[in-house]
Amino acid sequence: MQILAFKNAILGLKLKRNFICGFFYALSIFLALCGNAALAQNRKIDSLLISLQKNNSALSDLSQSKQDSISIATINILSNLSTEYVNLSNYNKALKYAEEAMQLSKKINYKKGIAGALNNQGITYYYRGLLPEALACHYASLKISEEINELQSIAGSRSNIGIIYVEQGNYQDALKEFYAALKINEKLNNKAWLAINHNNIGIVYDQMGNYPLALREYSASLKIAEQNDDTIGIAGAHRNIGTIYQQQKQYEKAIEEFLISQ
Repeated sequence: MQILAFKNAILGLKLKRNFICGFFYALSIFLALCGNAALAQNRKIDSLLISLQKNNSALSDLSQSKQDSISIATINILSNLSTEYVNLSNYNKALKYAEEAMQLSKKINYKKGIAGALNNQGITYYYRGLLPEALACHYASLKISEEINELQSIAGSRSNIGIIYVEQGNYQDALKEFYAALKINEKLNNKAWLAINHNNIGIVYDQMGNYPLALREYSASLKIAEQNDDTIGIAGAHRNIGTIYQQQKQYEKAIEEFLISQ
């Protein structure tokens, strides 16, 4: 996403074969990779809390139009706080701030904010293993994004729904959602997300044992990642291509791809 300041993020989905480079979860969160990242997150949380306090203090002295503007900024802060607490696996606080963002968005009838809050609730439920609840949140977010014709958000919700379907073993519906996201991103010419969409589709075909189609999608993802100079995407695509060759017992090609990915 990008809804307001709600940033799309990349998160690995747990997969049956852990050598596959994981799904890209199109949610408003950032991936913490190490202890230093956690420290940086704590600092960012402190900064967000200070901004939140300032915004709340300023509201009473402003005109209605300026109050709405401050409220939207506050919704962004609340959403980002929810994001950061998800990254720290503090799901209670993540839900708390998502709910606050939801309530404030409803108060000023700010549909983008409502969609973003539902998005954050969905990812929190996902990481808690509450897949039906996560799915319900993402469908609700999708519905609102469709009402306001927020195309990038629609694509993100489609991807999120697809990932949950994969977790549930519902590969056909997952492909339907991923292809819908791909079509939107083609329309928007969003090359970064096109690479992600092809990667996701490739993983589903890989899980289904359809290696030719998986290889096609991974190769498409690689080509776009190379055009974008996306080193992480390039490495992931090479690794995924390597897994296909490994499954096909083309071990020399597999090793070559794995070496390139390092």
